[in-house]
Amino acid sequence: MQRPRFLIKLMLRVKTDTTIHEVKVGQVADLRKLFRQAVVEDFSYFPKTYQWRVLADNNLARLAIGVIKPNRVLLGAWRDDRLIGYAIAGTNRNGCGKLYWLYVAPDSRGQGVGGQLLDRLIAIMKQRGMQRLSLVTHNFDPYYAKRGFKLDKSQQLYGVPMRVMSYQWPKKK
Repeated sequence: MQRPRFLIKLMLRVKTDTTIHEVKVGQVADLRKLFRQAVVEDFSYFPKTYQWRVLADNNLARLAIGVIKPNRVLLGAWRDDRLIGYAIAGTNRNGCGKLYWLYVAPDSRGQGVGGQLLDRLIAIMKQRGMQRLSLVTHNFDPYYAKRGFKLDKSQQLYGVPMRVMSYQWPKKK
């Protein structure tokens, strides 16, 4: 079945109306609100004590400090002045970036927002001289594998099976 043209245009508009940029200090409260929602609603496979620790470790003040630290990257995805997703990452002197969090609000999933955040993060990491980007995921390893990440190892975190994955930039010929 072919979709009507107005529906195709609407679908394209939904994807292109999203802007990705680094979070500014004045936007940290929005980030913290969405971060809390993510932990409470989507990370229920972790014990409550661990969820509380994650929320405490990523409080408003620490997120604000992360915005101004040169070794941190906090990206936000906005649509109609509403934060709908974020990526939080860090860099180190060893040339390895670390993706700590990638989250898209449930009503904005399936529209390419996560991919836009990840693509922008990879570009920033490459600009900053990182040679690889690693992450830990519970159940999104197929998503990351499609985007070029390779499985490094599996491990348990608070009794939850997790996969450590990494992305390496293609070598120049």
